[in-house]
Amino acid sequence: MRLRFGDYTHASQECSLVIGKQAVFSPRGHRLLTRETWQITGVLHAPDPAGLTLEIARLRQAYAGSAAVAGLFLDDGQTPTDHVLRAADTLGGIRVQRLEFPLGSGGEYSTYRNYRVILEADFPESQPLLWDHVE
Repeated sequence: MRLRFGDYTHASQECSLVIGKQAVFSPRGHRLLTRETWQITGVLHAPDPAGLTLEIARLRQAYAGSAAVAGLFLDDGQTPTDHVLRAADTLGGIRVQRLEFPLGSGGEYSTYRNYRVILEADFPESQPLLWDHVE
């Protein structure tokens, strides 16, 4: 499996993906949308700190903007699995909430670097509902 965000494809088996879905309700109790949150954790590898610096820069650049598609794809890189976000199906696109490097001890940044990315997307319900009304 390969994780892809836009044109950026993570190395095979580089990262793990945890997906959560949460219903969002209006003040009147109507279900408005489903918010899907992806937590990606992984480890970048390179032969030396200079190579690792380049890999980190590529990761930062990839997640600095938005993407039309994010998801898990089979090893051919083209065949999607069930876990794919398409910006066209969302309200507001696929949002990068966070890119961080959560560990800094030991041999971190010698030949490897741990990272975490949080993505979020909102999917509308089939029937648009009034959020709230005040006269």
